[in-house]
Amino acid sequence: MSELVSTRIRNTAGKLGLPHLAETINEYTRRADEAKMGYLDFLDLVLSEELAVRDARRFRQGLRLSRLPHHKTLNLSGVAVKKRCKVAVQEAADASERRLRFTPCPVGVRRCPVGVGHP
Repeated sequence: MSELVSTRIRNTAGKLGLPHLAETINEYTRRADEAKMGYLDFLDLVLSEELAVRDARRFRQGLRLSRLPHHKTLNLSGVAVKKRCKVAVQEAADASERRLRFTPCPVGVRRCPVGVGHP
């Protein structure tokens, strides 16, 4: 491809908001030459690659905005992680047991244990 045409394609791609195409047009034309692609196949290649880049960018942006710890991995084989999970489960069980142990009491009494009868 002549330098004039590739420069014109880069400028047009930049104006259309296709920065990836502007950077990789030479690679696309090389691949098309090697595979002896027709015009429609070449256009399909370029558009599908640009769509893939755009979707990947949108996905990364969505993950970043969600503020999820997507970059961290959870290694459950580690003893420390298992121990922390066990402690957290035990604390949750203890807290729910404490809530169940006390029931609403008559007026004037703040809380009374379950075994104590109401007047």
